[in-house]
Amino acid sequence: MVQKREKEVLESVQQMYGSLIGNLTVLAPSQVASVYADLPHLGQRLPLSLVSAGINKFVTVLSAILTRPNGVVLIDEIENGFYYETFPHLWKAVVKLATTCQTQVFVSSHSIECIRALLPILKSNPSDFMLLRAERENGASGVTAVQGDFFEAALEQNFEIR
Repeated sequence: MVQKREKEVLESVQQMYGSLIGNLTVLAPSQVASVYADLPHLGQRLPLSLVSAGINKFVTVLSAILTRPNGVVLIDEIENGFYYETFPHLWKAVVKLATTCQTQVFVSSHSIECIRALLPILKSNPSDFMLLRAERENGASGVTAVQGDFFEAALEQNFEIR
């Protein structure tokens, strides 16, 4: 069964990228299906991967969450491909969709700006968030867990993202 959830993805894309994308469609002009973007200013559809790496990654992340209800999604280096000013919308869309789908999302990041952009969303429900920091010292590895309530304090106390 395939659910009709493409409207949520399109709305998120349009909120993040404005009127650049008129619509998204899955087409298979050759033997491989791809997501195509309707670009009103061009009057034609292009494969999403040719429009923007960021938009393509954004749609891929949202699609992964939609297809894993009550599951788990792993996102490596979520900040890659996005302009730093889009981080708040990125987080808003990911958290909203993950909450709706009851999908647990694990995200890695090397960007303190990206992590800080999560703070306004985190404050509304800190128990839904945890920061896990992998560390290596003197040849020994470990993980430090920071509960959502202490997330901002940890960032303010030079809890560096490496």
